Amino acid sequence: MKMSTKNPKSWLNSTATSLSRIELLIVFLLFAISRMVSARYNNINDCDETYNYWEPAHYLMYGNGFQTWEYSPKYAIRSYFYLWIYTIPGLILKYLGQFDKVVIFYLIRTYLALTNSAIETFLFGTISRNFNIRIAVIYGLISIYSPGMFNSTTAFLPSSFGQSMICLAIGFWFSDHYRRFIFFTAFSTLVGWPFTAAICLPMALKIFFKRRFMFQFIFWSIAFGLIISAITISVDSYYYGKLVFANFNIVLYNVFSPHGPELYGTEPFSYYLNNLILNFNFVFILSLISIIPFLASFILFGKNGPTTGRLFYQKQALSIAALYLWFGIFFLQAHKEERFIYPAYPLISLCAAFSLNNFIEISDFILPKWKKISRTFISITLLLYVLLSISRILALYRGYGASIQIFENLNQNKIASSNRSEQTVLCLGKEWHRFPSNFFISNNIRVEFISSEFKGQLPQHYAENKEHATRIIPSTMNDQNKEETSAYVPLSKCDLIIDSDYPDYYGRDLPYSRQKDDWVVLYGLPFLDSSRSSSLFRSFYVPILSDLRCKFVNYNLLARKSDILVVASDVDLHLEMGMQMLMKGQLGDALSHYHLAVESDPKNYLTYFKRSTVYQAMGRYKSALDDLIESLNLNPDFLPARLQKAIVLYRQGNLDEAHIDFEHILRVDPHHVEANQYYSQIETLKHNLYAVQHLIDSYRWPEAIEELSRLIQEMYWSYKLKELRAYAFEQIGDIVSAINDWRTLTRMKGDNTDGFYKLSNLHYILGEPDESLNAIRECLKLDPDHKKCHEHYKKVKKLANSMKSANDFAAKNQFDSCVDKCHVALKVESTEPRMTFLIKSKLCHCLNKAGKAEDAIQLCTEAHNLQPNDPYILCDRADSHINLENFDEAINDYQKAHQIDENLTRAKDGYSRAQKLKKQSSKRDYYKILGVSRSATKKEIMRAYRKLASKWHPDQYHGNEKKKAEQTFIDIASAKEVLTDPEKRQKFDNGEDPLDPEQQQNMHHGFNPFAQGFDPFGGRYTFKFSF
Repeated sequence: MKMSTKNPKSWLNSTATSLSRIELLIVFLLFAISRMVSARYNNINDCDETYNYWEPAHYLMYGNGFQTWEYSPKYAIRSYFYLWIYTIPGLILKYLGQFDKVVIFYLIRTYLALTNSAIETFLFGTISRNFNIRIAVIYGLISIYSPGMFNSTTAFLPSSFGQSMICLAIGFWFSDHYRRFIFFTAFSTLVGWPFTAAICLPMALKIFFKRRFMFQFIFWSIAFGLIISAITISVDSYYYGKLVFANFNIVLYNVFSPHGPELYGTEPFSYYLNNLILNFNFVFILSLISIIPFLASFILFGKNGPTTGRLFYQKQALSIAALYLWFGIFFLQAHKEERFIYPAYPLISLCAAFSLNNFIEISDFILPKWKKISRTFISITLLLYVLLSISRILALYRGYGASIQIFENLNQNKIASSNRSEQTVLCLGKEWHRFPSNFFISNNIRVEFISSEFKGQLPQHYAENKEHATRIIPSTMNDQNKEETSAYVPLSKCDLIIDSDYPDYYGRDLPYSRQKDDWVVLYGLPFLDSSRSSSLFRSFYVPILSDLRCKFVNYNLLARKSDILVVASDVDLHLEMGMQMLMKGQLGDALSHYHLAVESDPKNYLTYFKRSTVYQAMGRYKSALDDLIESLNLNPDFLPARLQKAIVLYRQGNLDEAHIDFEHILRVDPHHVEANQYYSQIETLKHNLYAVQHLIDSYRWPEAIEELSRLIQEMYWSYKLKELRAYAFEQIGDIVSAINDWRTLTRMKGDNTDGFYKLSNLHYILGEPDESLNAIRECLKLDPDHKKCHEHYKKVKKLANSMKSANDFAAKNQFDSCVDKCHVALKVESTEPRMTFLIKSKLCHCLNKAGKAEDAIQLCTEAHNLQPNDPYILCDRADSHINLENFDEAINDYQKAHQIDENLTRAKDGYSRAQKLKKQSSKRDYYKILGVSRSATKKEIMRAYRKLASKWHPDQYHGNEKKKAEQTFIDIASAKEVLTDPEKRQKFDNGEDPLDPEQQQNMHHGFNPFAQGFDPFGGRYTFKFSF
């Protein structure tokens, strides 16, 4: 049956469908787009990929590269035949196009991407033909967007190769092409990764026990096994110089070796669960539970389901069994790697598609009228999967892409040692495992290792300039991951280093960027610091939130200062790199390059001029001015430097000096547009400065602020003008604006202890102890002996610590301790209005919560007198009045708070509560019955209840007294019931009696206390209470 491309709904059919060539081409293009993006932007996520596959391939193509112990003829557990599958296309491209090595790297990845796209398209078509188009579409969507498939399909790894071969094998098994199934299973096992045979075991057993096919199965298995093994053994034996069956050796090492892979680390059972959730999000869960909807569908439909046929369920069952078998084997292994699960990735997508298809069919059968809802649910589910997957892929590239990008930059800038007769030595320390391979290294650079805190075995170079180097047994390699110090070179041999500058490090992992006397950063890129970042937002990229919640370090290329590297010349290199960093906004790195340019040629006026542009971009106008002056000293006729100097002076407010330089420029070039523009403004600005001074002398502060703001727009580097405006803001009581100006002033002037002292005092006046403490600390960093700052620091620190403790105690409901800390704070400060208000308002709150309502009212009143327009303190005082049952006073305070802030819900709710409590006070008061305060704890309530229940138990009384005792006992029990139940107590505290049936009935009918008559808040606000 051909699927009609004119009917989009046919993509949702539940019948088996053969696709046309055009339709398959569209599917291929969709897969290819995804895989090509992976080829370009996928990171190398496993150092095994670099050192065990890219490096030997580089050796086969270029004659040099790193060799691991696995390629030593003594152990021989890696196959050179496997390498040639990818190396042959690379060699063809190398000789046909004379491409750069980096281009060859990406072309090999492109080859991987396109072959995988074709294989996945084949599996897509097979699924559609043997199951239904709906399963195929869901499978394709999951696979195209899966972060796991994004990582694995373009990885140069045997497990990725096995993944592709398994796709082919399973596809042919679905189509009953058993001979091809056997071939690709054997090819995956004997050429790629031998353990992939396990995933095909359920299908192989089905074929083996199939009637009239057992002997064919045995025959073709042996035949293909012998042919493929003969080829691989021949090629590998040639390279190792002895008879070698590499894939048999790897099984022996991993399964039967006394030390085995556990030497390289062990992980808990949850490792793969976490990994698969990241790579497939909730689709992994769907695959994991796929047996449940499968069994439900089979029991419900049997042979009569929407997708009929015994083989339909049989193939599903064996696919699910294959996935579970793989999980069962590898989840139980102590040594776990993400790449070990790669062969199962297509089955994860397929089994998840089975789950969703079975869900649709079951829901259609049980709820036929809800078909649209079930399909909408599936669509939303898949859309959410796509968004999470894209988010994950972006997070990986954004977080870790620097490890490849920095080597791309290194390759683009043809860096060489200043000693032209030798190769430049690039060293890797703690970042050895992120090296993307020698494909990114030009021929004039040699990569070496230096010691770090890593204590395992590192790769070593293949023997150079020797015939049959692959046959030589290195004398310093072992299969026990023991450190071999011969792999290191002394740090003195290094011209360049790739390093990261994590703030937390141990021993030999010290960031070299901190050794500024010896090393300089040529360029750096942001790299995720996972230990200091949010686990959620580092795992999934969410715009803005990930930027806020993730921390980055620099991934640096550093050069030794004593051996400055050159391209054409030192100056040209650093000027070029400085410009690149400046264009990227990496001002610190740009400045480092311009520093080196100046050091390389201190008589070059251009180096000073270009460095001044970076200083200006960083707001360091004084340093910029020094460089411009030096540039003009070297070349007085260099007008661009003269112009920039004049502009800097103009922006600083040094108008007389700027006037001289502008005149100099206009004498040389009378029609200079920019110089004329600035020059014409100088006299006007001088006049305005005189006017501002007159306004300040006349205490006309608002007008002075307005005029100063206009002047600052022109002279925004003028320290004096901003200082005057800050002073003016302070005079009119606009402390916030004054703080903003002083914060800018502390950045404009180095060692500005007075600025930080002023800033701290302003924050203190504003009632912000923490901000005040931070500012005064900055003052003491600049001058630890600053007398005023030290005295102020002691006061602010004691106050800030007391208030922090008070807040912490309040958050823990330890209100007595909160009260104590507030009293300590009051001893430190009781005169500054806003700070005192802050302390007293907190003290008022804690006193009320501590059951000391009378004291709370006094403190609230004192705080209210300090800040009469603060509605919250009025609400706190109203709460205290309620605890004393002063309901009229509480109502009055809530009304005042509402008049100050009409949107304050607390005031509205409090007023309503106070009204109800006032009305309730004429009825039963459960607190009075038990004789406890409204702030009593449950323990205090139970103690009062037991005491009164014992006193008024009816069995102790007779006659008329017994009737009274019975009623009192009932009231006591009711009070205990209400006050020990949090929900009922809350209702009672809100003015409702939860044991009053009539009142509760009214509540359910939307009682509005302001439905008729007076509404104290005006407007049309309706209070509804529904329980």
